[in-house]
Amino acid sequence: MKAFRATALALALSSAVSFAATEGLSSETQRERGMRFQWQRRQLEAIHSVENARDRYRAASAEYQQMRHRRRMRGERKAQVISEVEAAREALEEAERDLVEFNEEARRMGVPPGWLRAAPKSPIETGPASADAG
Repeated sequence: MKAFRATALALALSSAVSFAATEGLSSETQRERGMRFQWQRRQLEAIHSVENARDRYRAASAEYQQMRHRRRMRGERKAQVISEVEAAREALEEAERDLVEFNEEARRMGVPPGWLRAAPKSPIETGPASADAG
């Protein structure tokens, strides 16, 4: 009877240790998924900032080219178009710089490169539902 109790106790303890290790792994995996999601979200925001700044610059440049082609715009409106082109160019440069800085920060923080290569490209894929489902 004593041997049976010792065997049962040993079995119960090994099950408890195994369960605790699985629980620890599960919470660690959840934490890792959360960190991965945060880095991918930040990367997506930086990429969208560059794309939006690039679109703004293209629109401003197109307006400037139309202004030059028509040769009618003068004075204050011309100055507004030129200042918008300059502001859009500066915003694009800043967004591109921020993306490079983000990538450098991720590298310094030890983010696995695969996390950022596999980042979702669609805003639909980045919602909270996909983070919870993962």
